[in-house]
Amino acid sequence: MSMPQSHYDCLERPKTCAPDDFWGQVRRTVNGKPISEEQLELIFSMVRTALHFEKADTLLDLACGNGALASYFFDEIHEYLGVDMSPYLIEVAKKNFENTPRYSFLENSINPYSTEEKLPERFTKILLYGAVAYLSKDELRELLTTLRTRFTHVSRFFIGTIPDRDCAKAFFQERPMLPLDDHTTAIGLWWTRHEFQTLCEDCGWTTQLVDMPQDFFQSHYRFNAVLTPKA
Repeated sequence: MSMPQSHYDCLERPKTCAPDDFWGQVRRTVNGKPISEEQLELIFSMVRTALHFEKADTLLDLACGNGALASYFFDEIHEYLGVDMSPYLIEVAKKNFENTPRYSFLENSINPYSTEEKLPERFTKILLYGAVAYLSKDELRELLTTLRTRFTHVSRFFIGTIPDRDCAKAFFQERPMLPLDDHTTAIGLWWTRHEFQTLCEDCGWTTQLVDMPQDFFQSHYRFNAVLTPKA
């Protein structure tokens, strides 16, 4: 049986990139080329705006990849843990960005990790960037529920780059069409904004859907979400 495309992208494809091609390893690319510094700055700005970092924060980065993105925020927070299922990407993260005990990485799938974390109350912010589409609807519901009930000190949770189902027709106009309900494809599961917000709200999160900057390279078919815990 062949490996699902999303797992291939996470587990095998990064090994085909150069060891220092941090953005290529996690598909921060356009037509196979790393995105520009200007585009990277837009990502950093989106994360900072959504999470309102403070020096006392402990950040949980789910599906962290090789840690390159989060490393730009280390000076703005107190502690950090990145979790990813890819042994190779975690190896890259540990080699290039880990600085224990404050900034560390863990190999694990994010749903099992969320139920196994021994000190969930230590985290104040959560980041899930570029990976939510590779969770099934049931997996996402489980994750959102677990984070809400166990990670009780989290004040803000940013979910970035969610494929917008209402934009799929235009996106695939000049591309081979992929299934929109299959989280194992190269793009993953596409969500309507209403359905995504309803799921988050059902799991105990007040949810603000956020448009990407107009000049961001994915703005025409993706959106973001900022979650805060319901009282």
